[in-house]
Amino acid sequence: MVIPHRSLLRMSFSSVSPMLLTFVLAKLIPPLNGKITNATDASSATLPVLRPAQLASASVLPSKPGSLLVEVSAFGEVGEAINHSSLVRSQEPISSGYIRRNYDDGKFSEIREAYGDPALEIVLKDIEFTSTGEGGAGKSGAAFRKTPDDKYFLKTMSKRDVKAWDVLKDAYFEYMLKNVEKTTLCRVIGMLKVKKTENERGANRWLIMSNKFPAKFPVMYDLKGSTTDRLAEGNYEIGKDMNWRNQGLGMHLDDTTQTSILRTLKEESLLLRGAELLDYSLIVGQASFAMTPCDGCTPFCVKGSCFDVADKATDPIYLAIKQAYCSNTTEGWVAKKHKDCLATLAWKGTFFEVPTDAEVTLHFECFGIIDFLKPWDVKAKAENNTVFKMLHRGVGDGFLLDDLSNQEPAAYQERFYNAMEESTFTQKTGDFRKTFHMTDKDCNSTTAWGTVQYSME
Repeated sequence: MVIPHRSLLRMSFSSVSPMLLTFVLAKLIPPLNGKITNATDASSATLPVLRPAQLASASVLPSKPGSLLVEVSAFGEVGEAINHSSLVRSQEPISSGYIRRNYDDGKFSEIREAYGDPALEIVLKDIEFTSTGEGGAGKSGAAFRKTPDDKYFLKTMSKRDVKAWDVLKDAYFEYMLKNVEKTTLCRVIGMLKVKKTENERGANRWLIMSNKFPAKFPVMYDLKGSTTDRLAEGNYEIGKDMNWRNQGLGMHLDDTTQTSILRTLKEESLLLRGAELLDYSLIVGQASFAMTPCDGCTPFCVKGSCFDVADKATDPIYLAIKQAYCSNTTEGWVAKKHKDCLATLAWKGTFFEVPTDAEVTLHFECFGIIDFLKPWDVKAKAENNTVFKMLHRGVGDGFLLDDLSNQEPAAYQERFYNAMEESTFTQKTGDFRKTFHMTDKDCNSTTAWGTVQYSME
């Protein structure tokens, strides 16, 4: 391997454009996987030309975009769109914007029909493209919007997003249409190029996505499988991997459901790996409710065991459980084929049926894979580079270069799935659990969730 001359690496990084420096790092310097335990190790590793003093004084490249906004898949920075195939052109106004192109609408229409989503004109009827709007701008600089009912989100796409989508889209469409009942992937229901005014020259490309959460959880967790730089500090609303692990958290699904979901997560992470994508997360929201046995109350009943739910009648997360399982249609309530959230009853003891004389907890958990349009491109390879990591993150005792979030797709997928299996979907010893699987009959038993005899078959 040819090592760059020391003068190249000693030059002031502020005098080199980020694009050029990114190219140099990606092309000339190989990644280093391993543990840097101190500055001496760093200076004597594969590239001995950067000394600690130089690392401390060197200008660093801009940091990558931060974590996603909780409610929506984060797909990168604002950018200008590139050419795309399968276009439908129109000048129809949607609220305060004008559609210039409707990308792949045939396939997106199939997605919307399969998952029970309304037509785009219904989703977007109250969206304002000309103002900051609800959602504003994310950490990446992208613009966000959300529908008044919080069911859908829109986000502007960067050039990197569009290129990543071009590679993924065929496999994504095929997978989503074949796996309606089991997928955990964020559901994309449309992609538009929209002008703010009819005569505007430029336009933004907007990605339209479903919201995985029917209610706002006090804390959500963004899990990538990495432990380095994955701890949220203070009173956080978005926890990370180390917050999850330090609290000993885990999912509460029954064994059969948990095994099925792990199988799905492996399939979907391999799908993303095949498209050379990385840095995706499993977003998780959890809430738990103590269930009090009752006799003669207006109850929530399961197989003859009834619990008082009067104190939960106004809790938005509790009320969202029915919304997660059932859709209200012109023909009545119907059970959803696809569910982003699951509810599970758990209890301790030796009972194989839900008891009336033991402590019972109802767990409600929403989860799914998001933030999956980061490609393994020159920029990502540079971020994976040893020198970039040391400049960008610093060097210190116990710093794991190979455990940073940014890894090549195969390594990222393996680490992500292993974390799901070992620290996310873990067995709860001592608990009996039963995850709900509702039918149309269950959904139509009441218009207010919580007073129905659920079959749970």
